[in-house]
Amino acid sequence: MFSRNIFLDINTSYGYLYPQGVFLNMDSESQKKIINRFRRIEGQLRGLQKLVEGEAPCLDILTQVSAVTAAVKKAGTEVIH
Repeated sequence: MFSRNIFLDINTSYGYLYPQGVFLNMDSESQKKIINRFRRIEGQLRGLQKLVEGEAPCLDILTQVSAVTAAVKKAGTEVIH
């Protein structure tokens, strides 16, 4: 399903990081899923902006920051799988 050309790998606490290039041949269904995930994250960020503009309680803002952070990490994991 995926072909990878790896030039350099660095072991991190999350696994291996390939900073100089990982080339993935992602099928169109996988691309759609990742794009939709990023669109949801974009919506979460817009909601976070509104919370800050509306002077929401810090706990509410930090809860949403945590949710966005987790969503971005999950998206990154999906991209490399």
